[in-house]
Amino acid sequence: MAARILPLVVVPAEDEPAHGILLRLAERNGILMPGLIPSMTDLTPSRLREGNGALRLASILGCEPAAFMGSTPVADMRDHLVVRGERLGRYCDFRVSARRLCPHCIAEGPHQRFWFDLEFITTCPKHEVGLISTCACGSPLSWQDVSVERCVRCAGGTVAVVIPSSGSPDVIEMDRWALGRLGVGKTVDLPVLDKMPLKQAIDTIGQIGALDIGGYRDHWVEARELDMPEVQVRARGFEILKHRRLDGLLDNVYDQFLRSGHNGVAKMHTAYGWYGHWFSFLRPENYPSEISDLVLANAERKFDVRRGAFRQMRFAAHPIASTL
Repeated sequence: MAARILPLVVVPAEDEPAHGILLRLAERNGILMPGLIPSMTDLTPSRLREGNGALRLASILGCEPAAFMGSTPVADMRDHLVVRGERLGRYCDFRVSARRLCPHCIAEGPHQRFWFDLEFITTCPKHEVGLISTCACGSPLSWQDVSVERCVRCAGGTVAVVIPSSGSPDVIEMDRWALGRLGVGKTVDLPVLDKMPLKQAIDTIGQIGALDIGGYRDHWVEARELDMPEVQVRARGFEILKHRRLDGLLDNVYDQFLRSGHNGVAKMHTAYGWYGHWFSFLRPENYPSEISDLVLANAERKFDVRRGAFRQMRFAAHPIASTL
């Protein structure tokens, strides 16, 4: 390996990504200006965020890349990153400029956790609090900081003293499941979601939550368009699948369709509004039969379901029982 440039090194910690290690490395060596980090290491947080420069960082630390690459996202095609075996959106699933963290986690071990950067994680299930993005001095945290514990403007404060808000129990439950999928904390089994890639599962609970909150609408609806935080919309969808209430939700939406005075014939693209259209264009090879069969069975009780309503129709030989 190449000779180390910095006199002091750090040991990669549990769940710590490469770009978080770089901040801790800079702080330990007394680097006070973010512009000095690349000049002294040939590395930047933005490049390490996608695994670029991993060999260089490992050389500086005197370790193998495997010591931290398990917690570091790696570029996969133009718009995706892979972390812990899950393929996520580079721009929609990861925070880039702002830093977030759990102050209680930092108090226990002052290092970044890779899941702090995931947009769809908003709480720390271990400490049951919301993640924060503000330094103890009140300034926003960013990747221009040269310390994990404070912002670049703060001389001696620490985020460990920040009192975070309590996390919503339903959001904590959903975050605990998602993090369990990524090997963090206690695993929470929910078979109907665990059969899907994590990104598709997150999208699915968001769509189901939006259907429950927004009701029947004949125009496309996104979770972020509703008068409720997107994370709460997803948590609603998570609860519906967990407690097997999807069949009843579809019944309610169909009743709203009938009351809406819609002039079209009931079919998959109309009876459930935008959700039926979304459902029809899913990729069935990545979608669990527990959901697709239930939606199709619900539709068959109400109108003639023609082939083509779903890319890979799975008509049961006998009516199936409602399980979701």
